[in-house]
Amino acid sequence: MSPSLLFLTGEYEHRLDSKNRLFIPTRLRESIYPDRDGLGFFLVLGPNKVLGLYPDEYYRRLALGAEPGLVPSAELVDFERVTFALACHLDLDPSNRLTLPPKMIERAGIGRDVVVIGAKDHMEIWDAKVWAQYLAERLDKHEELLELGREAEAKQGKQNRASSERPS
Repeated sequence: MSPSLLFLTGEYEHRLDSKNRLFIPTRLRESIYPDRDGLGFFLVLGPNKVLGLYPDEYYRRLALGAEPGLVPSAELVDFERVTFALACHLDLDPSNRLTLPPKMIERAGIGRDVVVIGAKDHMEIWDAKVWAQYLAERLDKHEELLELGREAEAKQGKQNRASSERPS
């Protein structure tokens, strides 16, 4: 039986070939259950122009999970317009590679050397030099980040408890 949530971890150095194909690491592929998460992937341009890679059925559930409002805010319209316009569906080839579209590579500013990271419920594709710099900066602040994470979890826990205690 497959677990109910994705849990993707690790960092994997790879090189895009001349056709912009990227090998998806075995350890990450083994954490995805095709019957639950789908066979393909959605590639999206995420925060800081980092490429996010989501199993297709999982991404559909995330995208369709919130009920649309009758009159969405201008920010929501902009977010959805850009996010879904730039998202693209990709399939693994028989060698477990994805072909990244040239426009997405350009928009994300990645070169041939990339790092694929597991980021809890999705993968991210980083330019190797940008990832190294990002990681070095964050490791210097690791203790501070841990404390901020603890505070955010505590705040979220309080919000969850408060919403579950409200009368229906």
